[in-house]
Amino acid sequence: MDLQEKHITLPILKRVKIRGYRSLDKLPGKILNATIKQVGYKYYVSVCVEEEKEEVIYTEQRAIGIDIGIKHMVVTSDKTYYENPEFLKKYERRIQGYQQELSRKEKGSKNYEKTLRKLEELYRKLKNARKKYLEEVVSKIMKKKEIIITEKLKVKEMLCKNNNPKSVRKNISNVMFQKILQTLEYKCKWSSKIFHQISTYYPSSQICSECGYKDLAMKDYGIRKYECPACGIQLERDYNASRNILEEGLRELSLA
Repeated sequence: MDLQEKHITLPILKRVKIRGYRSLDKLPGKILNATIKQVGYKYYVSVCVEEEKEEVIYTEQRAIGIDIGIKHMVVTSDKTYYENPEFLKKYERRIQGYQQELSRKEKGSKNYEKTLRKLEELYRKLKNARKKYLEEVVSKIMKKKEIIITEKLKVKEMLCKNNNPKSVRKNISNVMFQKILQTLEYKCKWSSKIFHQISTYYPSSQICSECGYKDLAMKDYGIRKYECPACGIQLERDYNASRNILEEGLRELSLA
């Protein structure tokens, strides 16, 4: 694989031109295999690489807690905020327009196929934009620490809850909670880091991360700032939760 000349040599197909890998001059390690996948009318190649990793010493100082939410896609215990760019809003009107246009055309006609192709391309761009941003966020987190601690999320339950308004359920889908966790998990395994999840039912948003007081009023998701009735500290809700997630994870890992 030559990233300078932008080509890859594959069995049967031989030398094939490629796009992507813009941030790399060469692949790290030894290439083991390549997998080709067709999405719509485009083809993608995934390359499996083997590389050596340095031994990591796991300590409390090398851990980070993560809260995944709607207002901010990710908030970490070192007070870093990763915003949810809401890519769907950028594409939503265009997608809706093409869907309406498609419904008015005769199925199987040339115009139908032409519009369908435009719609598929728009969905592909949206999917790639989401994936790229998610990978960027995960990579930044992974560079900081060796122990990643999050909550277990039951996304299907969150989407099906009757008391969650439609706008909240839509935002949950857009943020792709489960995809973030899956990406963190497999990247931790790949790089010999620890990925640990605390219980879904741990009240991370209700506990004061400064003094430990539990405020049941914080069950209301509409309250965006944690004001502790005991010690008086004021913290942004998601940041407070990320600190509690970190502490609970360290306790479970016996590192606190």
